[in-house]
Amino acid sequence: MIEGPFSEDYFWYDESESDPEFLDHWSDPPFTPSSDDWGWDEWGDLIVFRPLGHEPGYNYPLVICLSQDEVPGVALRDWFPDLSDRNYIGAEVQLPVGSTDFQNADRVAVAIREVVAMYGIHMRRIWMAGVGEAADAVLRILPLVSKLVTGGIAIAPTELATAGLSSVHAAIDKSLYLAIPGGDKTDLAESMAEYWTMIGWQCALSEWESMEASRLAICRDLNTWLMQQVSTPAGQDSRG
Repeated sequence: MIEGPFSEDYFWYDESESDPEFLDHWSDPPFTPSSDDWGWDEWGDLIVFRPLGHEPGYNYPLVICLSQDEVPGVALRDWFPDLSDRNYIGAEVQLPVGSTDFQNADRVAVAIREVVAMYGIHMRRIWMAGVGEAADAVLRILPLVSKLVTGGIAIAPTELATAGLSSVHAAIDKSLYLAIPGGDKTDLAESMAEYWTMIGWQCALSEWESMEASRLAICRDLNTWLMQQVSTPAGQDSRG
């Protein structure tokens, strides 16, 4: 169950990096959600996937899809409803070219706050996802928003460095789903997964022959992994 609203501390970042303009659309007049049984809602520049048979009184898991596409909504539609048409609410966060990790962390925090205000969201069941360079952003931003999210989903990241993660206290137990194409990055991915486990987090590593051809299979595998995370009582380790 949701335990209450986020405190202001959950939305604080380095003031030298934060940009107040990210909060502007929080006060924009809200759009009316679609009356369809499922679909995409638009709230200012925030695009949300509302699952089939959406029940406003139910606290859904939330998947925040990071995107660097010029056209809004592409990343969200690439993965929803194929990931699941019922299990999650999805929302897309655009990462403009040239923005810093702190600025993008602000964008994620604002998006979570807006979605929580408009939909039933389980505050301990929030994952941040990305593909390619957006997956790189997931790995970099995750330590900055560790109070807000349960974990990350990094699909075909282009960088598999552990820079920045070593500063995160091992007691902060976050889950990571890491999907990579087969090839010369296998050793790096395995090292990443081992490092993730070493600092006390959880990592599921999967390897696919072709990311594009395997997209639906990855969706099925990811949905299974997410549901395992969801079915574990909040605050308990789901490894094993």
